[in-house]
This record gives sequence, structure tokens and C-alpha cells, in this order.
Amino acid sequence: MDIKKCKDKNIRCVKIFSLLITIALLVCCVEEKQSSEGYKWIWEEDYSLGSVPGDDVLFWGENLGPYHNYEETLDKIFAMEVAFPELVDIFSIGETTLGKTIYVVKITDESFNQEKCKMLVAGPVHAREVICVEATLHFMDMLLYNYVNDLEDVSSLLAEREVYIIPIINIDGLDVIHLNPWQRKNLAPIDDDNDGTRDDEWEISDADGDGYIHATWDESSRDYDYYEGIDGPDDDETTGEDMPGGVDLNRNADYRWSLHSGSSDDPHSEIYAGESPASEPETQAFQDFVRQHHFYCALCLHSGIQVLFPPGVGRDMPSADYLLLKEWASRMNKEYNFYTDPTIPDEFYTIDRGRYYSGQMVSWLYANRGIFSYTFEIYGNHSALETKYISSTRYEEKGIWDFFNPPPCDVLDLLSQKITPALMDFMKMDPIILAIEPSEETSIWFPDTDSE
Repeated sequence: MDIKKCKDKNIRCVKIFSLLITIALLVCCVEEKQSSEGYKWIWEEDYSLGSVPGDDVLFWGENLGPYHNYEETLDKIFAMEVAFPELVDIFSIGETTLGKTIYVVKITDESFNQEKCKMLVAGPVHAREVICVEATLHFMDMLLYNYVNDLEDVSSLLAEREVYIIPIINIDGLDVIHLNPWQRKNLAPIDDDNDGTRDDEWEISDADGDGYIHATWDESSRDYDYYEGIDGPDDDETTGEDMPGGVDLNRNADYRWSLHSGSSDDPHSEIYAGESPASEPETQAFQDFVRQHHFYCALCLHSGIQVLFPPGVGRDMPSADYLLLKEWASRMNKEYNFYTDPTIPDEFYTIDRGRYYSGQMVSWLYANRGIFSYTFEIYGNHSALETKYISSTRYEEKGIWDFFNPPPCDVLDLLSQKITPALMDFMKMDPIILAIEPSEETSIWFPDTDSE
């Protein structure tokens, strides 16, 4: 055979073979890009509603309007698992006081099975901070969307990192938020008015029909002592004194439990710390889960203001960690224009090294487990809370839903422009070995990573 013809034939065969490989790769890529077909991204859902007069959630009812309740959240995350089986795993870490399952979503590229750095994002422990549920769902969807569309280096990040998200911790409290928009604590039955009856049954109503549930603050006790139309199972013919539970889960963690101001041993209090450290099943589930992993970073989501808070561990924090955590918080707060409320003094947003936050989850994460962690307060509207003085020491407040949660039409802008990008920044950070010596036995180890 002519050598030149043979050579040309070989070249054509190589070209055809290369073309076939290219086509096969394109088909694979198209199939991967199409793996999200039929899956509804959170930004494709209807958040177009404006604010409703009164406490919006009273109007929306049990399905929470455009916000996601527990059942809708489960539908969402299990749809993720079906659409992205190579990226998403879901598992239970325990149950709530009333037996609801607490789920964790793990997102990583499972085709890379080496040891990976791990990040944790925890959704609301305070029931009324429902925007935090939306934040967890938006963050998960953005991770998956960026992965399938090769955006923001998420594909390479998920090859070497695992992101764990707990969409909701205080599920029981969230389940009654449409009845009582003031609900902060879990639903552990307590005798908060000392009448010998634990409030496992109660009724709530907008007694004056103005669309709000009112609460009354008492300066002498530094707490709320009356809630409009709320009554427990007693026969005392008095309403407003029997709240539906429970324990403040962010005062129940096993760090300096009930030792300092900022928590209370009064079951009536909004910051009641519980009967003992980690007395609540939700707290136990969270702490036991964390103990099974080495997280390089952890963020606990809250609302009420908009700021990144380092752990409140006072003098337990070494100077090196103090400077590092303060620098990160200051940079992130500035970059994303957090803490813009002019009525709150600047010092409110800084670390006070003499102050301790008893039973706080983030403080437990840092002091007990040695994890680089923050409380991430993602929204607050102080102008929404209306105040009317009853006396010099007592005043009535209303507007609590809008204080903690934005109108639906503002949700996606908040999450896409500020909250999810900030969470992405934490995902991309290099793991840091802190100076703190954790109070619990833990071997802190992180895989090498080239990520910035």
C-alpha cells in the first residue's frame, strides 16, 4: 500500500476517533447540564407578593405563603436528591421534642471520594426567624446551579469539600408560627405561669382583629409578660400568660450553661435555658452530629439584625483568635454592607472579650469543638416593630413578623446579593487551625487544599 495513502488514512481515522470522543464528551456534558430538567430552582418560585397588613403569616396560614414550612422544605430537599443524586445526600440526625425528624443535606461531588474539608450551615433555632429557612434553600440551590453550569469554581470546590446544611432545627416552633408569630423557643411543655399545668394544649387568637398578635414588655422583669389571645389549658379565665413552650435552643448548648446574663432560669422567659445543658432533643441532635465531623467552618443563621457575630466566649478566646475572628467579621460586614441600622451603636457589632453568651450554639462550636464559627444574622427591620406605652415601665409591641422576615418580594434580592455570596466566601476560605484549646477531646485535622 502507498505509504502516503496509509498515513492519510490513519490521520483520518485519528480525526474521526477524536471527533467521536468529542461528541461523546459533549453528550455527557449535555446530559449533566440537563440533569436539572424538571427541578424547580428556588428563584423560579413565586416570591412576588408584597407585605400584607398585620403579621403576614397570620394571613397566609399553615403553608406560610411564599415561605417554606417543614413539609415544603422536605419536598424541596428530597427533590434535590432525586435531581442531583451524584451531589446530594440526605440523612437524619435526630428528632424534635414532638418527634419531627431533623434532616441534614450533604452536598459534594461524590465522584471524588478522598477526605474532604467540611463546612456546616445551620438553619433556624428560633422559630420566628423563617427567612433563615429560605437562606439555606437558596444557598443549596446556588451550589447545585453553579456546579451544573460550571460557575464560580463550584465544581472544583465540591471535588474537595463537603457542605452540610441543616435547613431547620426548631421544627416544632416553626409549625406553630402561623398561629403565634412571636414563637422563639421550641415546644417543650413548661409551666410558664406556675399554675401546675404544663402547656401541652393552648389556643391563640388575634383578639382585637387588627391582624397582629401583640406582646407586652415589662421593664422591671426585662421580659414579655403578656401575649394577646394566647391561653393554655388552665381554667383561670386569664389569657396572655400561657405561651406554647418552651426552651431557647440558643441558650441550651453545653457551653457555660446558665452561668451568665443573657440567659434565664425562668421558664416564662424568652431566653429560658432549659432544665440542664443540652436538655432538649434538638440541642442533643445538633451537638452529637457535630461531634462526628471535623468542620473547618460553621455558621448558625439568625435574623433580627444583619451582621456577622463571632462567638461570645469572653476571655476564653485567645488573642490570636480574637484578632482573626474580628478581622473576618469586620471585612465581611463591610463588604456586604451589613449592620446599617443607624439606631444601633457600632460597639454592638464588635467582640466584647469580657462578655460570655451562655448556652449559645456558636460559642459551643468554637470553645468546645475548636471550629471557626459565627452567628450570621441575615435580616432585621427595626422600623416594623410598633410600640405603644401603657405605663412608664410597660409597653405594647406589634409587628414581630416583619421585624424578623422581609416581604416576599424582597427575599430573592436579599439572598442572591448578600447572604448566599457571603456563604460562598466562607466555603472558599482556607481551613484555619485556631489557637483555642477545645474543651472537648477532638483531633482537629483538615485535608490539604489549594482553594483560595
